[in-house]
Amino acid sequence: NEKSIAVLPFENLGKEGEDEYFADGMTEDILTELSKIKDLLVISRTTIMKYKNTNKSLTEIGKELEVANILEGSIRRVGNRVRITGQLINATNDQHLWAEKYDRDISDIFEVQDEVASAIANALRIELSDEEAQMISSSQTKSVEAYDLYMKARALAYTYEISKYPEAINFYKEAIKIDSKYALPYAGIARVRMSQFYFQYMNTELAAMALAEAKEYAEKAVKLGPNEAETHFALGFYHNAITEYDKAFTSFKKAIFLNPSHAHA
Repeated sequence: NEKSIAVLPFENLGKEGEDEYFADGMTEDILTELSKIKDLLVISRTTIMKYKNTNKSLTEIGKELEVANILEGSIRRVGNRVRITGQLINATNDQHLWAEKYDRDISDIFEVQDEVASAIANALRIELSDEEAQMISSSQTKSVEAYDLYMKARALAYTYEISKYPEAINFYKEAIKIDSKYALPYAGIARVRMSQFYFQYMNTELAAMALAEAKEYAEKAVKLGPNEAETHFALGFYHNAITEYDKAFTSFKKAIFLNPSHAHA
């Protein structure tokens, strides 16, 4: 499929360890922005993360994933400045289709994500609909501090380690304190609570609390972010657990409509 892409994990050129979550977070969010383009097949985060620090060639990766295009890049964050480089490569012939370097203030991070998504669509000759352009340009929060906390929380949640869930929830809640209308941290809390519900169901008191809080935060997430696939997925995850399958199906279908490459949905 000529309109297919894998976004490889961005290389962290900043402080080793400290900024790793930021580089992974940018990879995830650029992937999410691209997923809003309905004519573009985007490989999921779960699949591409296994290529982090890989020595495989882009041609090999392209064959393994059966994609025509690969986006790779790097991130360096120093104080309030961030430098992001990205290049789009045709995986079949190693031809460079697009490359750009962004040296911006950290407060411009959302604009950079939008620009990358739009530039890639242009490079692949995909004409964005007005709806797609609007979805790409929309931002859930204007607070870089809240966004940074959200990325820290999400990185911990993605480890799927039970011991890290409380810290992830704390970061999500700190993000909400800064921006109470930021929908994605609410969805994040709902997902973590549902994971606790599934993994620690033998602890009936914890499981009951986790289920109740998942419902509360998932419903709030959808209310605040009705056009975010992740909020509808979080609500569907809850309904699925309590066997309300019709409602779960509706939520998952909505998530897929908003993000056709949302693998979990």
